[in-house]
Amino acid sequence: MRSGLETKHLKVLLVDDDEALRALLKEYLREKGMKVTSAKDGAEAMEAIEREKEGFDIVLADLVLPLKGGLEILRQVKKKTEATQVVIMTGYASLESAIESMREGAFDYITKPFKLVELEIVINKIAERKKLIDENHHLAERVQSLYARLDLLKDNRSKLDRFISETSEKLERHSKKIDECLNLLSRLTFRYERSERPTPLLPPPSNDTTIT
Repeated sequence: MRSGLETKHLKVLLVDDDEALRALLKEYLREKGMKVTSAKDGAEAMEAIEREKEGFDIVLADLVLPLKGGLEILRQVKKKTEATQVVIMTGYASLESAIESMREGAFDYITKPFKLVELEIVINKIAERKKLIDENHHLAERVQSLYARLDLLKDNRSKLDRFISETSEKLERHSKKIDECLNLLSRLTFRYERSERPTPLLPPPSNDTTIT
């Protein structure tokens, strides 16, 4: 199994009533850096699912178990979250059981007895899928953030355009008032200049003026 970030730190719930197999798989998965919780029957598995608030990354469950079987565990997991991938282990291989588990939402199934390399392939597929989902989620968050920033820029642009428009209108009104004031000042200046000019005097009457 590739021991990269894809499989390390995955949280796995291992459910099997075969104590020897459960111990073997638990040790194997832990050696690969996974955090493993084990359960010997369906009831313990249900309790573990409810306790794990953030959910398991993988549930590896036997199809036939005491108290509650693998399909019941699968349904319970899917009620809680779609993010958890369930792999069904079955020693009673049949097309019907395989189709049923896949129809209920299982990621895959493994027929007992199986080699560890088969489990390795399935877990690597799940890890790759999880990596892609995480990357898509991260990209979606970035896109959402960019849209929010774009909306903010649009809002700021709208405010700026409104400010420019209002300021232009004010400047135009002030310009008109200034023109009016200049025009008034020009008329007053003209009147003042005319009032300062000396008024021509009439010549005095001469002595030889004949009065009739």
